[in-house]
Amino acid sequence: MSKKVASVIGKFIDIATLPLNRRQKMKTMARVSETLQREGYREVETKRGVLKFYALRGSGTASSVENMGKDEPETMEWVETYIKSGETIWDIGANIGMYAMYAALDPKVKVMAFEPSALNYGLLVEHIALNKLDKNISPLCIALNDETKIASLNMKHFETGHASNSIGASGNQFGEFETAFSQSVPAIRGDDFCKFFNQPVPDHIKGAVLDN
Repeated sequence: MSKKVASVIGKFIDIATLPLNRRQKMKTMARVSETLQREGYREVETKRGVLKFYALRGSGTASSVENMGKDEPETMEWVETYIKSGETIWDIGANIGMYAMYAALDPKVKVMAFEPSALNYGLLVEHIALNKLDKNISPLCIALNDETKIASLNMKHFETGHASNSIGASGNQFGEFETAFSQSVPAIRGDDFCKFFNQPVPDHIKGAVLDN
């Protein structure tokens, strides 16, 4: 339904900009995009405080932000129940940062946010900056894996906000998928990460190490 509505709106924009020359049309479309981005800014009230998001950076992002707390209530409860002040958490597959930031609303919690997708990583960093959480979230554009190497991250959707990507094989917990894009990523074993970069073993780990 959303794709059909978006297509209709796109046609209206094309019709509305027909009288304009190419330069004017591009400037107008850029301003429409800027307006939509501003309207897509969202503040989500949580039990631990307010989180801010750029919600219109892809359909996956919009859906995740609007359903925060509904899609993964068990993750929210896990953060609330088990993550204590002064502890370190590894968020493996941090995506756009929703749960990393939720944990980091306690200023004494340290989060290492691993997100190998370049698309998601860019928005993850923007969200950390928007929420002024850079003091206790360290975003890293790498994958944790069972082997340290340069690996292929296969994406089912080449769009910001989508998850369930896979290292090596084109499949995830929901089954096999057709790869829309394959991105080369540095992949590292958790033990190697701690050793090479002199990092402490985390108190908690959210997510799962991506398999080959």
